Amino acid sequence: MSICSNISDLNRWELDTLTILLWNANMLKQHLYVPNYCEDQLLHGKVYFIKWGVSTSCRWIFHFAHLRQLPVLVPYIPTENPRLRDTAYEVALVALATNTSFHKDLLSIVKTWPPVIYSALPVISAIEPQLNTSSSTDALKEALAELYVIDGQYEKAFSLYADLMKPDIFDFIENHDLHDAIREKVAQLMMIDCKRAVPLFIQHRDLISPSDVVSQLRTAKNKCDYRYFLHLYLHSLFEANPHAGREFHDMQVELYADYDPKMLLPFLRSSQHYTLEKHDDELWEELIKQCLNKPEMVGVLLEHTVGNLDPLYIVNMVPNGLEIPRLRDRLVKIITDYRTETSLRHGCNDILKADCVNLLIKYYKEARRAICLSNEEDESRTKRIIKTGPLSLLRDL
Repeated sequence: MSICSNISDLNRWELDTLTILLWNANMLKQHLYVPNYCEDQLLHGKVYFIKWGVSTSCRWIFHFAHLRQLPVLVPYIPTENPRLRDTAYEVALVALATNTSFHKDLLSIVKTWPPVIYSALPVISAIEPQLNTSSSTDALKEALAELYVIDGQYEKAFSLYADLMKPDIFDFIENHDLHDAIREKVAQLMMIDCKRAVPLFIQHRDLISPSDVVSQLRTAKNKCDYRYFLHLYLHSLFEANPHAGREFHDMQVELYADYDPKMLLPFLRSSQHYTLEKHDDELWEELIKQCLNKPEMVGVLLEHTVGNLDPLYIVNMVPNGLEIPRLRDRLVKIITDYRTETSLRHGCNDILKADCVNLLIKYYKEARRAICLSNEEDESRTKRIIKTGPLSLLRDL
């Protein structure tokens, strides 16, 4: 007869039923010492339920724990009518935690047992050393998180929930006011739900700076599409405050080009913090390639290259036979502008040289002036004259 059928018939430990009594106690002791036994072996014989006292029930629980077979009995331990000693429940939870095969059962028990019947701290102390070992499982981590919640250690619970990628973590943050704790879990929160994570980071950027968010997302580049997350965050940050993430505006230019090209031009018009000269040569080269098959655009490009690019470079790249409207007038304008620019540069150089000569002459004159030198005795006499006046000094003489 299996234990499951008896439990279902009697609704497990129905009200005042405490534990299981075997028809033959000697058989129980005999089978307790058989290694790798199963329930049918252990409970061979006719099973009855009677009202045992709390002390007797606890004694059997500790005996099963000593034999490392307590996980088999845990599902049938009553939580009320009668309620056992706290240590009995704690020993039962620890027994489940130390066996990887029962970690899911541990999670289920932690969620169903009333927290008031045991102390979570001893169980936490038994589980924590397992987190960084091969015996750690997701079920064990979640059970530990539940125990942290029971013990009021909400930040530690949040850390585990974030690592486990729990979708309801944002409600957990709001319910327990854990905004300070989000600083270390940026990447996890973005991977769980970026639509909720981004407004959270923007709203609490006094607690977690844009540089912290960007740094953590870059660190997680092997775990997620970090550039897309950067785009979402920096775009929302720019809309909230155009100056808040100004040190990342150069990066945003690339991100807009990759993920939202239609927003690139409005961003370039609105921001004043990106580097205009960055990749200037590459941009000019790309612009020239785009214009080579359009004669009118080549002419316009020739008119605007003076001061930015060598006009001969463009002329040499123009295909043979391409008819450019008003080419003669435009070449004349290029030469005129080039001469004007050259003249201005020569004039600026002459002015700069003249300023250098004038400053050098002034420095030379100042350097030739005499410098007053005196010994310590003359300095002390001068100070006495200033303090007491010349008449008192004459009296001393």
